Amino acid sequence: MAAVAIGGHDVRSAAVVLVVWGLAYDAVPVTFQTWILDAAPTATEAASSLYVSMFNLSIALGAFAGGLAVDAAGPVSVLWIGGVLTVLVPPLVMAARRFRVSREIDLVKS
Repeated sequence: MAAVAIGGHDVRSAAVVLVVWGLAYDAVPVTFQTWILDAAPTATEAASSLYVSMFNLSIALGAFAGGLAVDAAGPVSVLWIGGVLTVLVPPLVMAARRFRVSREIDLVKS
């Protein structure tokens, strides 16, 4: 998203950035659904419904927050916020995964 704000000043560069972004994003829903189903192998229906609910809630909250950002600072602010979140979220996910693994190891030991 930050790439659009930085280099997306003409139609061609914006199109290239958006195509690359779209191709990269295609893996996200499949990956998340795989993670949730792996986390609850005996309750796939409940896990799927939780996944769909949270995915839709995330879309709604993102649209709400994006609307607030556009009202407060203009449309380009949404691109910068998305870029910052893209940088910040992967380390948080990795830390959460490490915490989960260490917690599982502690549960096995006890």
